[in-house]
Amino acid sequence: SSPLPGLHAQYYRLEDSEDVCKLTSFPSSLLTLVHEGTDEIINHEQMASGFAWEGIPQDVFPRFYVVWKGYVRIDAAGDYEFQLSNRDGARLTVNGDVVIDNWGCLSEMTDKTGSVSFDSVGYAAIEVEFFSNNNDFGVILSWKKPSDEEFAIIPSSVFYHLPEATFTYAKKKTH
Repeated sequence: SSPLPGLHAQYYRLEDSEDVCKLTSFPSSLLTLVHEGTDEIINHEQMASGFAWEGIPQDVFPRFYVVWKGYVRIDAAGDYEFQLSNRDGARLTVNGDVVIDNWGCLSEMTDKTGSVSFDSVGYAAIEVEFFSNNNDFGVILSWKKPSDEEFAIIPSSVFYHLPEATFTYAKKKTH
């Protein structure tokens, strides 16, 4: 199948637990999948608890966990700097390596950066995890490409994901 635009997104309701802020990952017992779809971009300014992101069902919020997966197109080889601005916790993985780990319950939007060197153009696997523990919340993914002076929000035009594979098996008919 051909890649599709955007990132595959899974939104989970996160059950109340006094340990949420201490956990580095969430057991399935704390998660309920509420919404699955495609997001064009990761650009969510901080919002007050009780509000919801546009296009996402209200019952996901205010305590939730989301995973965005897909690929980012790299148009020029070189050193890229990524930035996550988030409240509460967020983590960025590129080609299987954790590049930014800013996990935990935070009192404000916090910027963390990490670098990746690409030796060729092409597609890099990307995963962003984010959670909010019933606080004000927001997450923004930016980058500074080799020729850039400043960080810019990663545009939707470079995000892709693979469609879910479904198979139908043909049965041999005997007469």
